[in-house]
Amino acid sequence: MSFFKSDDFDTLLLLHDWLIHLRNTSNLLIHLRNTSNLLIHLRNTSNWLIHLRNASDWLIHHRNASDWLIHHKNASDWLNYPRNASDWLIHHKNASDWLNYPRNASDWL
Repeated sequence: MSFFKSDDFDTLLLLHDWLIHLRNTSNLLIHLRNTSNLLIHLRNTSNWLIHLRNASDWLIHHRNASDWLIHHKNASDWLNYPRNASDWLIHHKNASDWLNYPRNASDWL
């Protein structure tokens, strides 16, 4: 006398197949979730690298701008140097003229 009927055995096989299907479906969903997490991680890493590159570009831009301003300040200072030197020479010429004034006054007298 058989413990299981043929129909019961077929039902168990179907149940077994169904459980395997569910496990495979679960494994597939886990794989998809892991793949999604990996893609999110890669996207975040990419975004972070883009942020760093942009930050680097911004710092380079500001360093270049700073260098450019220093260059122009130095150029401006250099351009003002001849004017300042000229003012200094004019001052000394005027002083010389003033020192010559008593002599000129004496000559006039």
